Formats: sequence, C-alpha cells, structure tokens
Amino acid sequence: MALNWLCWARRIRFDSFLLLAEDAHSARIFRALSVPVIVPPNAAEELPPSDYGSVDSQRTMSFRTEFLLSVLQSGFHFVTADLDAI
Repeated sequence: MALNWLCWARRIRFDSFLLLAEDAHSARIFRALSVPVIVPPNAAEELPPSDYGSVDSQRTMSFRTEFLLSVLQSGFHFVTADLDAI
C-alpha cells in the first residue's frame, strides 16, 4: 500500500511528507527510493501484519502518537492518515 501511495504522491508532485516505517526492512526499502522515513529505534527487522487491537498494533499506535506529539510540540502542523485508510 505504501508503494502505491508513493507512486500517487510522486505523480501529483506531492513532496512534503514523511513516512513512519514499522520495521527496519521497510525503512531500508523507502530509503533506497529516497523517501523520507522514520523508524522506531527498537524496530524489529521485519514485522508481520498485526491484528487490530493486538499488543503489536497498540505498540505501533503508541509510537505514532508519541511521534506526532513531538511534531506538534516542535511548532509544526500536519495532516495524518493511515495508508490502509486511503
């Protein structure tokens, strides 16, 4: 899904974005494509999909929330969306 979104963003020349990768493998793929990406410092090498509400899902949501709070506290504004919701 993220690669489809990236193709769309490049097609319309949308270049003011940052992706949050949930694992190191995904982060490497996006960095190789010159995509700005952040990955948690303790990220696993590769994560299988997690069920909504599971501990892994909650861990991911907590990381996202903490990251977005740090963006707001730095004085920036943003729009956020989950790729699976687009």
